[in-house]
Amino acid sequence: SQTRIGRRAETDGQAPPPPSLGASAADGPRRQVPRRLALASVTGGSLPRVLLVEDHAAVRDVVRESLEEAGFEVDTAQTATEAVERLTEHQYAAVLSDCVLPDLPPLEWLALARGAAPATPLVVYSGAVHLDELQALARDWGVAAALAKPFSPAQLVAAVRGAISPSSLRKRTR
Repeated sequence: SQTRIGRRAETDGQAPPPPSLGASAADGPRRQVPRRLALASVTGGSLPRVLLVEDHAAVRDVVRESLEEAGFEVDTAQTATEAVERLTEHQYAAVLSDCVLPDLPPLEWLALARGAAPATPLVVYSGAVHLDELQALARDWGVAAALAKPFSPAQLVAAVRGAISPSSLRKRTR
């Protein structure tokens, strides 16, 4: 079975290590350099830098490693307050965040994120909020993608890539 982000390993309570996010076995061996180059072409020649906002260390580590394997540079924050500080200090290709954070309710966090970085695409996820509620948040707050836990590393990477794709960037700058 495929590892899912948001579920703990049944043996020791620890999150499992992220599986390889390379091409499927049918696609042949994994090629990180071309993927990194393709992502870099979308973001002006550098690796896309994303901000990951997650208060649970085990989930944060798995998500960060999954994104790094897929060719992203990842900064992390554990709270909404810390994330807003990072958003005012750096420019990100996308923000990936758990909706439920310890210091702010989801709508307040989304409003702060939008205020600090209005053009930066947001990808949100949650295990505490149902998918239909996440999708409503996405529509109402201009969130690029919403994922319900548990999700696979491949789903996560696809959502972030979709949020920073050239066509989505064009839509947000019009």
